[in-house]
Amino acid sequence: MTKLPTFFAPAERVDDKSILGDSLFLSGIDSVRGILNAVPQIGLILNAQRQVVFANASVIETLGYDGIELLLGKRPGELLNCENAVREPGGCGTSKYCQLCGAARVILESQTSGKPVSGECRIVSANGSVYKAWDFRCVASPFRINENNYTILSLLDISDEKRRRAMERIFFHDLINTASGLDGFINFIREVNTQQEIAGHIGIVRRLSKRLLDEIIAQRELLQAEENELSVRIEDVYSLDLLCEAINFMAYHSIAENRQIVTDPEADNIHFHSDPTLLRRVLINMLKNALEACNPHEEVSAGCYRMNDEIVFRVSNPGVIPADIRKQIFQRSFSTKGSDRGLGTWSMRLLTEKYLKGKISFTTDKENGTVFRLILPLDQPGD
Repeated sequence: MTKLPTFFAPAERVDDKSILGDSLFLSGIDSVRGILNAVPQIGLILNAQRQVVFANASVIETLGYDGIELLLGKRPGELLNCENAVREPGGCGTSKYCQLCGAARVILESQTSGKPVSGECRIVSANGSVYKAWDFRCVASPFRINENNYTILSLLDISDEKRRRAMERIFFHDLINTASGLDGFINFIREVNTQQEIAGHIGIVRRLSKRLLDEIIAQRELLQAEENELSVRIEDVYSLDLLCEAINFMAYHSIAENRQIVTDPEADNIHFHSDPTLLRRVLINMLKNALEACNPHEEVSAGCYRMNDEIVFRVSNPGVIPADIRKQIFQRSFSTKGSDRGLGTWSMRLLTEKYLKGKISFTTDKENGTVFRLILPLDQPGD
């Protein structure tokens, strides 16, 4: 076994001969093969080094592998093309991001305790520019046979359930709040007696109705983006004009109460090519997250500038993101605002990297607060 550095789980692996020996032995046991193949979810048998030595038919069907021989010796995150599995030479389980992985944690805890352990994990599968977000309910159970210790790992895909619950919360919470405000103002207008009084509230009603429509469209766009059905329409865009549109939209949002968005006086109005609708959606989410991270009477700063052949949008707030949260910030279903949320930062990343061909990142420290940066090419490929 090769000695490799690790930030979490042991990195050592056994050689191919040992993997093949375990695989042939386990596949020859009818009861093991029959039970695992009867399970509809992903079922894996791992050796003590967390490497796959047997996999059921569901793994082949779900992940699209041509045969079990292509899985042998890999670790679970490597099967799923987890973006964190390639961060360190030791592979799956060895990066600092793996410290918070539900699958890695249940495997290690089961190996240590000798008991079944369950949990949930979020994995972003990255294959070039193609992203897929998985949510799994995982169960690791110890298994000893022929004087060897193994772990049976089952992974039940609950991605649709997580997305549905998150979207239901958005609809039942955010949309109902907006709709209630709209209904209240409409009822108020019905009671007033003069055109002057009505005119004074029409602007508020229009803003609320626009926000309601925008929230519905945002969820439709996210669904389309995840299903690879979202169309990109490249147009002429001016950076500061679009940023100001997003700022004006958020200025009347409830989370902006007692908070202020200020525009960087050095922001440039740069001409470039992109999809203004999708870009506006990302900017609104950046501003929304920054406002939610602020305390009352704190400021969010936003600006844009050119950097070589790219344009950079910058949104900052004075808060600092805790270390454990930084590692999960762009995962779907992860949120600091409670359970069943976590679509905002994921949609920012999905729209930016998959559809706008850009990059999104952040820095956070006590001196500068938290700064999100959206970097886009001035010209989209094919322009």
